[in-house]
Parts: sequence; C-alpha cells; structure tokens
Amino acid sequence: MLYKIINLLLILFFAAALTGCSSSKNCTPEENFQIDFYSSGGFTSITNGITIDCVGLVKSWQVNNGNEKIFRDSLKLEDSTFNAIHRLLNDNAWLTYKNDFRGNVTTYLHIKLKNQTNEISFNSFDLPLNMPASLTELITIIKSIRFKE
Repeated sequence: MLYKIINLLLILFFAAALTGCSSSKNCTPEENFQIDFYSSGGFTSITNGITIDCVGLVKSWQVNNGNEKIFRDSLKLEDSTFNAIHRLLNDNAWLTYKNDFRGNVTTYLHIKLKNQTNEISFNSFDLPLNMPASLTELITIIKSIRFKE
C-alpha cells in the first residue's frame, strides 16, 4: 500500500512540474521585444554584451574575433526594472532616433519590438547630446544590470 502511495505522489509531482514548465510566460506579438546592448572594438576585437527578452530574461555573452556567441550568465530582471524598460520602449524615440558612431570602442543598442528594429551606435562614455531622454534612461538602466560574480 505504501508503495502505491509513493508512486501516486511521484506521478502527481512530475505532473505538477510539467504543468509548471508548460505554463511559462510566452510573449504576445504586441509584447514581443529583444534588446541587444554590446560594445565592440579595441585591440582585442572582443564583443561583450547582453540580450534582454520580452519575459525579462537577461543573457550575458561574448564573441571572440567574429566567432559564435558564448553565453556566460543569465538572470531574471526584477519586476520594477522590467516594467521601466517596457515603459521606455513604449516611447517611440528608440525607433526614430538615428546615430551611427564608429570609434575604437563602439557601443550598440539594437532594439526589436514587434516587427520594427533600430540599431544605434555611440560612444558609451560620452552619449550624444541629441539623444532622447528615454534612450538615455534606458541605457542607464541596462548599464545598471549586474550579474553575480
């Protein structure tokens, strides 16, 4: 009898685990976005960046000399940070603003929302004076994301 109860509990446990995994949030087409924020250049030609997706997952990555992305770490954004990013994406400044900077080290902000994309390049240490406030705030938020060391 105890054996049957244990088997039943195991079945219920695995069923609950599978249900929990299958109910993870999927983004609707209206919510779907991806942000890539990365810097490239210098004498090493290494690209370091992060990708933020529409469920608030942040992946840290690196590309060495044009090879494939090597994912290093990931984290889930706090709700307040995620909501702030989502709010800033609702301001279309990210879509209409253009800046094409090329320097020894160049930082890129590539945003894809629904079926629209824009890539802005700039010097990360000296943001353009004409950059909209919402983009400056978005960059500040992205730079504040910290992974465990």
